[in-house]
Amino acid sequence: MKKLILSILVIIAATTVFAGSATFNSDWGDCNPAGNYGGWDKESACYVAWDPVDGACPESTRDATFVVGDPSGDTDYVQIVIEHLDGIAGTADNFEILDENDNVVCAYTADEGSNPETWYTLFCDVSFSGEQTWTLHPTADSPWNQCGTYGQVAITSIEFNDEDNYVPEFSVLSAAAVLGVIGLFVFFKRKE
Repeated sequence: MKKLILSILVIIAATTVFAGSATFNSDWGDCNPAGNYGGWDKESACYVAWDPVDGACPESTRDATFVVGDPSGDTDYVQIVIEHLDGIAGTADNFEILDENDNVVCAYTADEGSNPETWYTLFCDVSFSGEQTWTLHPTADSPWNQCGTYGQVAITSIEFNDEDNYVPEFSVLSAAAVLGVIGLFVFFKRKE
């Protein structure tokens, strides 16, 4: 049984390896420690894209940028993975990711009836090489009524996968691998 558990853990670890983490540029705000942010632990990194200034969220602080990739230009990237909060602002937490040419790479749109204060993982299939600066753009028509205190669109991490480290959809590949390991375990147990 110990071997089965160890095999499953190795499979899970192998499918969640990232090529790198994005660098958050200075236009991000820090999450306000007075806020809940879906149970944020107050110790790990937490940023807001729409940064409050003097109790308001001006249009000039709406967008926040981050750097992905490798400056050598030798690597092809195929996926970014964004940990973000669908907070109490509801659909005001919707956002787009724009590349260097202002093309929408991917977007998050909350369901009208979604549960607020829930952290989600957004997987975006992308195609780029080298190092690039991308923008997270909150798509709300205007800031929500508490943006001046807590900011808007909270993010804890943005990771990126290169072509060599990319493992498509954990749910498909890993589930098959885990079932295979369990099948082998049962097969060998019956032989004993």
